[in-house]
Amino acid sequence: MLFRSHLQFLANHDPLTRVLNRRGLESNLTHGLREIRLDQPLTVAYLDLDRFKLINDLYGHTAGDEVLQQVCMRVQHALMPKMQFGRIGGDEFLIVMHNT
Repeated sequence: MLFRSHLQFLANHDPLTRVLNRRGLESNLTHGLREIRLDQPLTVAYLDLDRFKLINDLYGHTAGDEVLQQVCMRVQHALMPKMQFGRIGGDEFLIVMHNT
């Protein structure tokens, strides 16, 4: 059972940052769209790290990975429980806020 839950986690989360990946976000958004039909509000915010490529170019991908991990940790720390955070691309993220 533990192995199965670990596989499910890996299927829905980004391996580097451990936040939701595109698949996990799509599932979360699908659930949110169903809630809209029941008159429950849904808000989606887009977060893009401007000039992130410059960090990778100047300091290397290891430094860029560390920045991504720090950003994810700090954003998740600031979110309320009904809010989901995920990575949709290299330096692009979504925050899905149910009932908001």
